[in-house]
Amino acid sequence: MSGGVSAQPRTARSIMVGNDGRCDIDGARRAGLATLYVRSNLSPQEPWPRADLTLRAMDIPAMARLLTGAHGEPKSV
Repeated sequence: MSGGVSAQPRTARSIMVGNDGRCDIDGARRAGLATLYVRSNLSPQEPWPRADLTLRAMDIPAMARLLTGAHGEPKSV
């Protein structure tokens, strides 16, 4: 194509990051998104949801490592 516009679509990767198992994680899973559950002081008292990734507390450096795979394969922390 002319004008520097590519006809090739970009591959997008998305993940829902949430602190509510029912509203955030279950909803995102139903929509087909990958999920990262972060337990916070605002999280409802509920069992741990079935998320792709989990964090026991809000920890931005740990979240970055999970999402970028900086220390091997992404896994729960």
